[in-house]
Amino acid sequence: MRSISFLMAVALCGCGGLVVYQAGESEGGGGSSSSTPPPIGGGVSTGPQPVGCTLHTDCPAEQLCIFSTGECRDACDSEQCDACGPGNACNPCATSACPDCLDCRGACEPGSASQCDDDDPCDPGFVCDHFNRVCVPSCDNGVCADPNMVCEPCITGSCCGCDDCVSGCVGLL
Repeated sequence: MRSISFLMAVALCGCGGLVVYQAGESEGGGGSSSSTPPPIGGGVSTGPQPVGCTLHTDCPAEQLCIFSTGECRDACDSEQCDACGPGNACNPCATSACPDCLDCRGACEPGSASQCDDDDPCDPGFVCDHFNRVCVPSCDNGVCADPNMVCEPCITGSCCGCDDCVSGCVGLL
């Protein structure tokens, strides 16, 4: 009876450990030819799933669950101007409708230095291409400093949704 209690204690202590399955290997172990498919993600499961949300309903209203990280993030529409605030950018495919769905849902995520919007302007010498939300070199007098780029006279507006024209350099096709 003591050995059964000891084995149960060992089994319970081992529950938090890291379990790795090789491609084609089932939970039953040892590379058997089981019909159980390997875990999603290249055939390797790294154990515990992220702590946090697992469904959109786990998040406050107006937020979506980023299934890959278990974080709740503000929902956004990549077609809208400046939807995420300073330091963030709208990723149009940050998550999906459900953990196994193959569609896209937009959510605000930390932006990169090359991303821009009205809250995150470009460095001097660059303009924000609001349509693509990236900084591009500005061009003076219709000339780009880089000979591999051409000056687009009306690449964007001076703000997201502005109807005026601002010129910027784009790569040659």
